[in-house]
Amino acid sequence: MTLATRAVTAHRRNILTDSQQTITYKRGSESVSITSAIGNEVTYEVDGPDGLMSQIISMDWFIPKDAIVINGEEVEPKMNDQITASDGKRYEPMRPAQNMPAVVSHCNNEFWLVHSKLWVDA
Repeated sequence: MTLATRAVTAHRRNILTDSQQTITYKRGSESVSITSAIGNEVTYEVDGPDGLMSQIISMDWFIPKDAIVINGEEVEPKMNDQITASDGKRYEPMRPAQNMPAVVSHCNNEFWLVHSKLWVDA
């Protein structure tokens, strides 16, 4: 086992054990319960179109690539899917910035790093 492989294995083990929780991943009417780890949580304020400040909470999730199986197939997370955390809060994958993807491959292709925002009922 090379040093790089050992480092990735150790990092993967840390991701799975640090801040691990069971989430529900939903696409359309299909959902699956999976184990994920929480990455960064950031709260920031933006100017709304009406001139009022809005607060946005973003959350990063580390999801093993083989965990999201819908209709018998492994699927890549995408925008408009929904993540429900163990505390019942719902998140939607989103781009962290205009030129960045909502989902990226991470940790030697072992995980999806999913950027998301807290979903608020209107």
